[in-house]
Amino acid sequence: MDDPRIVIDAAQAAQGAILYHSTCYACHGSELKSSGSIAPDLRESRLALSWTRFARSCTRDCSPPWMPKYDDLTEEDLRALYMYVRQQAREAARDHSVPHSITPEKRQSP
Repeated sequence: MDDPRIVIDAAQAAQGAILYHSTCYACHGSELKSSGSIAPDLRESRLALSWTRFARSCTRDCSPPWMPKYDDLTEEDLRALYMYVRQQAREAARDHSVPHSITPEKRQSP
């Protein structure tokens, strides 16, 4: 799922890839594809489409009960992770391996 209005910062996404592969990949998969665990495919997640929801799900009580809290991640770390997830979602949508692209008319408010 992609929102074309989100501007991807390639440098942040590169940093996010490093963080993702040291923090998130075990549950969300090496390519953001869930590897059979309870964790969702982040490329298709509406929660990961919104910066606010994404950041809160990583650090606050609103995350699902099985999601670890990563209170040690800085806002910069979280923004880098978000950029990586959005970059990968965009690439997947473009490659049609994830067929969803959200248009402004379809977007739900955060």
